Amino acid sequence: MPQFLATFSRYRSSTIQGVLVATFLMAASATCFFSGWLSDRISRKRTIITGALVAALGSAIEASSVTWWMLLLGRLIAGAGEGIFLGPCGVYLIEISPPNGQGQITTMLQVFITVSVCCGYFICYWSVNLKSNLSWRTPFIVQSIAALILAAGMHRLPHSPRWLPQVGREQRAWAVMEQFDRHGVEREKEDLLVRLSSGTNNATLKEIMLDPTTRWRAILAMFLMGMQQLSRIDAVLYFAPLVFRQAGLKSQQSSFFASGVPGILLAVVTLPTQLVLMDRWGRRPSTIWGGAGQGVCMFIIGILYASGGSKALAGKWTIISLIYIFLILFSVTWAVFLKLATIELQPSRSRSVSASLSQSVCWVVNTCVALTTPVFLSATLRSRISYSQLV
Repeated sequence: MPQFLATFSRYRSSTIQGVLVATFLMAASATCFFSGWLSDRISRKRTIITGALVAALGSAIEASSVTWWMLLLGRLIAGAGEGIFLGPCGVYLIEISPPNGQGQITTMLQVFITVSVCCGYFICYWSVNLKSNLSWRTPFIVQSIAALILAAGMHRLPHSPRWLPQVGREQRAWAVMEQFDRHGVEREKEDLLVRLSSGTNNATLKEIMLDPTTRWRAILAMFLMGMQQLSRIDAVLYFAPLVFRQAGLKSQQSSFFASGVPGILLAVVTLPTQLVLMDRWGRRPSTIWGGAGQGVCMFIIGILYASGGSKALAGKWTIISLIYIFLILFSVTWAVFLKLATIELQPSRSRSVSASLSQSVCWVVNTCVALTTPVFLSATLRSRISYSQLV
């Protein structure tokens, strides 16, 4: 936004662009590391509320920033808040869901993420026309309000029925189960009672790593989330306007085609995947074929950039089309299935800690992506080696 650049002129540097994005991600990766432990101690519900309030505070600081360092502080606090609540959100959803609906309910989180990405673009598209600093402050204000709504909404929801027995509130756990799954509540009771009678408590990080079964499941979850981010999906979402500009589009065109259209596509294709295709396709085939399709798209884009084909009209639109295909393939496969699989792989005693570990790895890899992508894109402009080839 021109008004943002006028206030923070240092943001014009590609390195500073990466640092500004990575600051949020570094804070999220740090707090996400212990969010699983925190959710076992104070409950999933209270952890999500705490994270949402911290994120709201950080976004409010960003919205009121008058200096570069104040903006960075806001990014750090907002990232810390998101790192606290995002992992427990997935665990909470799967623990309140009936067994026959866990997949669909848990992946609703991804549906709302894609809808939020779409809404975020159009909020920015509208606010950029404001003549004052409100043009760039408005998105942060909306972000802060959204976090406050999450905190207020979670306050009205019950605690996880899987967490309540750990603190001696079995009767309350049965009541919550009946609210969400009246038909399967007896079976759920039996599972929990067996676990309680055996004296099995939630595993700590040390216990997870010492037990071969839970250790390798946790490592697999971390690997899957790391690979998800190494596909560079967030790099495409963060820096797509720059990529499209390299393909020859003008600034306003690149902004719309790189942010507006993908936002709509992500929201449209994720919903049918969540409702219809998820259980039909299966986790493993979707992961294999989705990854292969994304790799082919990036490889062809790299060839077009390196050969100079991006300068031709046909090459330009081929690149744009392939980026859209890449986004669609990611949304209907890796975005939904990998996140769900990392939670489903874990036994209940290690689920919260393993989920937070895998989400933390996701943020760490995402930080590296945010720091390196602007540099790669800048190098692409000076050489015939494209960003897609580096990927």
